[in-house]
Amino acid sequence: GDAEPLPDPQTRSEAEQVIALGGVDAALDAMRAFPGNQRLVKAACFALAQLVHEDQQTVRQIASSGGIKDILSSMVAFANEVELQTQCLGILASPVLGEDDVVRIDSVDFAHATISALRQYRSSPRLLALGLLALSNLALKDDRIPQLLVSEHRIHELILKGEKHDAVRGSAHVATAALWTLVTLSRQVADGSQEDVRAALKESGAVHFAIACMSSFPTSQSVQRNADTLFERLGVEFDLDDGGQHSCALQ
Repeated sequence: GDAEPLPDPQTRSEAEQVIALGGVDAALDAMRAFPGNQRLVKAACFALAQLVHEDQQTVRQIASSGGIKDILSSMVAFANEVELQTQCLGILASPVLGEDDVVRIDSVDFAHATISALRQYRSSPRLLALGLLALSNLALKDDRIPQLLVSEHRIHELILKGEKHDAVRGSAHVATAALWTLVTLSRQVADGSQEDVRAALKESGAVHFAIACMSSFPTSQSVQRNADTLFERLGVEFDLDDGGQHSCALQ
């Protein structure tokens, strides 16, 4: 439900008009014909987000039509529009985008636009969760991305600083997304660079972050599951004693 547009009567109405005119094709045509028209582009992005919310498979049509590039261009052009950023990230966060049979995307532009939004609007829990899930999709599609995100963009530091941030402390959705991003960053890749990534995550406090998330959201199965997977990826043994205290040890 995070990808569903927030109530905005004017934009919602204009987005519905775009959908009525031809759905995905009409939205992309509008974005390409008038890339500098913020109101129109915003309506088109809302329309695409609504269509994806109703049917995640719509992402395939958007991607095959070259629409991911248009979405990223809109994010760069209207970086000051937080709700446009959120709706675009809602599309990019769709799990369908991470599937192997979805057409390739420009990984560098994807990473740049997403990270820029995360850094600018990290106080928005909804945007933060969607942006992290979008980066997870990218990391799953391209073996080069985990190393790029960690070594060049230091994305793990942005995530781990969130341990003291209200957005993470107060939202299981953000904690789940943050942990899943760390899991995807540490996945096995062909060139073996995951070992450098895993070392960087551990040195930056990923284990303590995962424990903090588990403690903050003890009833969230997704938080507990993603944390357990992260411990496994990082080679850490995790135990919970009878008193409810956590302990970890390197395997």
